[in-house]
Amino acid sequence: MSGFRHRRHRMANPTRNGRALWGALKRNLPAYVGRRRRHARRSLKPRYFIDPEASAKRMWDLLLTFLVLYTTLVVPYRVCFQVEAGGGFAVIETMMDVAFFIDIVFNFITGLQLPSGEVSYNLRVIVKAYLRGWFTVDFFSTLPFESLAKLFGVGNNAHAALLSAKLLRGLKVLRLFKLARIRRLGKVFANLEDAVYTNQSLISLAKLALTMLFIAHLVACLWYAVGKTDSEESWLISISLDPAGLVSDTDSLQYVRSMYWAIVTMTTIGYGDIVAHSNNERLLNIGVMAVGVSFFGYVIGTISTLVTNLDVAAARYDERMTVVKEYIISRRMPKYIGNKIRHHFEYFYQNRSVFKERRILKRLPSALRNEMIHHVHSKIVSSIKYFVNCPESLISDIVMAMRPFAVLKDEYIYVEHEIAAHVFFIIKGKVQLVKTVRRGKEDTRLATMSVGDHFGELEVYDHDHGNGVRICSAVAKSYSELTFLSREAIQKISVSWPEVTKHFRETAATMASSMWRRVDPSVFDTTKKPVPLVPVFHKSVDITDVVAKTSIMNSKVTPSRPARIAPFMPIDTSPFRPQTIPEESGDVGDQQSSMTEQITIPTPSKQPDLSPVAKLR
Repeated sequence: MSGFRHRRHRMANPTRNGRALWGALKRNLPAYVGRRRRHARRSLKPRYFIDPEASAKRMWDLLLTFLVLYTTLVVPYRVCFQVEAGGGFAVIETMMDVAFFIDIVFNFITGLQLPSGEVSYNLRVIVKAYLRGWFTVDFFSTLPFESLAKLFGVGNNAHAALLSAKLLRGLKVLRLFKLARIRRLGKVFANLEDAVYTNQSLISLAKLALTMLFIAHLVACLWYAVGKTDSEESWLISISLDPAGLVSDTDSLQYVRSMYWAIVTMTTIGYGDIVAHSNNERLLNIGVMAVGVSFFGYVIGTISTLVTNLDVAAARYDERMTVVKEYIISRRMPKYIGNKIRHHFEYFYQNRSVFKERRILKRLPSALRNEMIHHVHSKIVSSIKYFVNCPESLISDIVMAMRPFAVLKDEYIYVEHEIAAHVFFIIKGKVQLVKTVRRGKEDTRLATMSVGDHFGELEVYDHDHGNGVRICSAVAKSYSELTFLSREAIQKISVSWPEVTKHFRETAATMASSMWRRVDPSVFDTTKKPVPLVPVFHKSVDITDVVAKTSIMNSKVTPSRPARIAPFMPIDTSPFRPQTIPEESGDVGDQQSSMTEQITIPTPSKQPDLSPVAKLR
């Protein structure tokens, strides 16, 4: 029993008690209306709130992202190199602080995205979540420490001036709190990974490169600051002295040297041209090398993994093609056969995903699954004429069961007397169905198929023509791209869609009536002697027995029923040795090896003609 119970509400009967009905409505109507209003407040965006998915909000976040990048580069440089903004840069940086302050206000009225995917516009929930989250970081990173520092002027005496200078320097150092804005970049990259459908390894490489540059930038600024403030002999003094003994290099040149030292130290190269001279510099050098070793190892390992996974599909494609090539080599196949096999698999994997696509599709709802299949295989869906009036679910089932392949001009798709086990669909090119009816004569063209047509169902579903054996050959008249459905796949699809089998039976009957009109009727004249047949037998079979069986079979063969001669091949037809058709109760492997034991032949009344034996010898 389920834990849920259905509760029945007793409704007043208006025919018996109208007042009771009106009383029930009066009691329930306010609660119902209030419930609807609360639902509307939750589902609809209030007027003065901001939708986090709105395009204007996305543009605002993009603008703040560029401002954050500017802050992470400029603030460490200004603090460590003691360079103040002047002119237009001062105005720009003041406007940046105003923009970040406005963003704090926006965060209090921006809808909160819940883990379920819904957006909450409850003001109490939004304020509580923001105050517990990033409000403190955003507030202190937005405070104008430069303006606060200017409020502390220099005092009248030397002691006050010293305290004011120290406080001013400390307030300027507090500007490094603005680096906390870098946390926005993590959110931006997360949204970028969701919004941009590109290789995820490229985004990861971009994040890693930005992280390396940011850390190197911080180390370079810190290295210069230590050399600048150190009272002892520092690297800055030793490397920048001119002949007069004065430091003459500009700040930009010193930054380049600091960046050079930071990179060679973090990567554990250390050329030794810029070295530490004071104890403070040595301590910083030790810390940078310790961090650099760990970070460099992490970077190398991450880059190796990302480069390997940069194109997972290409890596899996190369792996599978390597297996195919190794198989061809191990079997010592001729070069022309190996090339055909290799080209087949190249085309197959280029048109089919190397991933486990079926496992992914099984976890999708039917509507999304159909949409995905129709997009990925749009060329197949738009090319096949049978799909015009089919439901989307049926098209998806058929497309996922298809297997693509390609053939060159004048290559055979199948030949006469083969087992008919597939139905073919033309995506590109042209195919002709031909039949050999006379030795030395040209093949009779039965039909020409073009893009969108399907063929091969005649022998599969029409028991009067072929009954499971190919009665004609299919040859490509140009480079052709095809897909095929196996008989087993059609049977599985027909369990849910019986119209598929019905369609193939109808098209098989139509094709049979139109194709055989083009064949010379004298070919199927039963009064003429049939073409002698050569049986498929093993060397251990008695030749006299074979001749007897051949004579009897030739006397029983009727040209109008090609399925009867499936295990045999006419002398003047295709050079391919046909396969043996298994009986319903027999096994495929045992059928060919025990053919002589399965056929019981009476003793002939006269001695058989041994002329075919001489030809065989």
